[in-house]
Amino acid sequence: MPNKLNPLDLIKFISKSKEMNINDIVKFLLNAIERIVHSQLDPDAKLSLSIDEDENRLILINESKIVISNDEEYEKESNLIDIKLSEALLIDPTIMVGDVIASEIKFDDFSRTTFSKIEQSFKLEILNLEKSKIYNKFFPLIGEQVDAKLEEDNGRTATFILEDGTHCLMPTKFRNMNISLSDSDYHKVFIEEVYENSRDYQVLVSNSSSSRIREVLKIEVPEIDNGTIQIVAISRIPGVRAKISFRKNPDVEQNIDIIGSIIGQGGQRINSVSSKIGGEKIDVILYSDDFNEYISNAMSPSKVISINLKPNGKDYLIIVPDKHNTIAIGKQGINVKLTVELTKTNIDIISHSDAKDRNIDILWNGNVNPEQVAQIEASDGQRSFQSDRRNTRWNNNSSEGNRYNSPNLNMDEFDKELAEYKTEINEFASGEFSFGDFTPSYSDYENNNGNKKSNMNFSNIKESIQDINSKKSSPKDLKDIEKSFQFDSDLASDIDFNDYDFSDFDEDF
Repeated sequence: MPNKLNPLDLIKFISKSKEMNINDIVKFLLNAIERIVHSQLDPDAKLSLSIDEDENRLILINESKIVISNDEEYEKESNLIDIKLSEALLIDPTIMVGDVIASEIKFDDFSRTTFSKIEQSFKLEILNLEKSKIYNKFFPLIGEQVDAKLEEDNGRTATFILEDGTHCLMPTKFRNMNISLSDSDYHKVFIEEVYENSRDYQVLVSNSSSSRIREVLKIEVPEIDNGTIQIVAISRIPGVRAKISFRKNPDVEQNIDIIGSIIGQGGQRINSVSSKIGGEKIDVILYSDDFNEYISNAMSPSKVISINLKPNGKDYLIIVPDKHNTIAIGKQGINVKLTVELTKTNIDIISHSDAKDRNIDILWNGNVNPEQVAQIEASDGQRSFQSDRRNTRWNNNSSEGNRYNSPNLNMDEFDKELAEYKTEINEFASGEFSFGDFTPSYSDYENNNGNKKSNMNFSNIKESIQDINSKKSSPKDLKDIEKSFQFDSDLASDIDFNDYDFSDFDEDF
C-alpha cells in the first residue's frame, strides 16, 4: 500500500497548517491525479474527487471506465480505467461489454511509482498556491515597513521571518552595512521586491529603503511634510551615498529656498537625516524641467561644460573641466552611477581637453562658462594626470560591479592617501595603533613529507619597526631583524638580502 496515511487526513492537516480552504486542496489533489492518469494511462479519463464525511475518506471516481469481458486479463493498473463485466453488472444490471460506466478508483490501486508521481505533482500544486498567496499579500506592500525576526546573517546577506511565517531575504544591494543587525532579533524592514514565482525567496527586504529616507525627510523637513517641497527622485548606494532631487510644489505660489530648507541652518536638518539612515551621505539636487539644467545639477560636485546628445538620440556625452573629471566620476564611479540612476538616462563622461582633441562640439550648455573653466583649471592645488584618452561609459543598466576605464588621476587625492598611509605606519611603529584584544595564533602545519614547517615569530615585530624608525637603516639592521623571525626555508632559500639596496628606508619611515 503506497499511501499508508489516509489521504483525507493528509488534506485536513495541510488545510490547517497552511491555513488553506480544504475544498481548494481537494481540487489540487484532483488536478495532480488527472495530470498523471492522463499522461500515463488514459488521456480521456473523466475523474472526480469528493469527501465522504460519514466514512472519513476521499472518493475518487473514474466516470469513463470501459467494461471488458471477464476473460480479459488486466494489464498493469488497467483496473484504474477498465472494469470487468461481472463487477460492472453489480452497478448496472443492463451494462454490456464495451459500455462506459462510472466506478470508484481505490488509492491502493495505484502502483507505488504512479502514486509517488501524484504526490510530487500535488506538492507542486500546493507550493504554487502558497506562492500565489505570498505574492498577492506582499506585492501591494512594496515600500511599506514591516516587522521581521532575524533568522541568519552571513555578513553580507541576511534572512528574516515575517510575522505570518514568510521567509524573506535581504540581499547585499538592499543592505546598509552601517546598520548593525546584531543589536536585536527583531527589526523594522522594508518590502523592496516581490516575485510571483521564484525558486528561492519571493520577498526581498531592506533596512535602507528609499521609503525610509522619505519618511525621515518628512520628519526633519516640515516643508516636505506639508507638501510645499516635493521629492522627485532618489538614487542611492545603501550606506554610502544618495542623490535626491527636490522641487517646489507647482501648486504653491510663494517663493521658497528649496536647498536651504532641506539643508537647514548649519546643515542641521540634512545631517540629522543622514544620521538616522546609518550615516549615508546625501547630495541635495535641485530638479528642473530643463534636462540640461537638471543633469548639470545632478553631476554635482562636478561642474558641467557641455551636454551633447549622441547620434542614437537617447544617450548623452557630458564634457567636464579637466580637473573635475575624477570628481564627475567619483570614487569607484559612485557619482556618475548615481547621476545615471537619478536622471534615468545613459551618459559618457569626457574631459574638456579630450573633447577638444577629438574635435567634439563644445555647446556651453552646462553650468559653467569659458571664464569659469579657466579659473578652475588655473586654481592652485589641483594637479591632474591624464592617464589615457578613453572616456568613461556608464549606463542606466550598469551593475554595481562595473568599473570606469582609466579616469584622470587626481594627484592631490593620491598625495593625501599616501600621507595617511605613512601616518598609519608611524602610528603602528610608535605603539599608537592597536588591534585591541586580538592576538593572532599560528599553529604548526606539515608538508607532504610529514615534516613540520617552522612558525613565524611575531613577538618582536613592533620592536623591530621601532628600531627601523629610530635609527639609520642598513642591510645589517635588516639582517638583525631577520634573526627575530623563523622563515619558511622553502620560500626564503632564494633570497639574499645583500642583493638589495635599503638606503631609501630612512626616507620612507
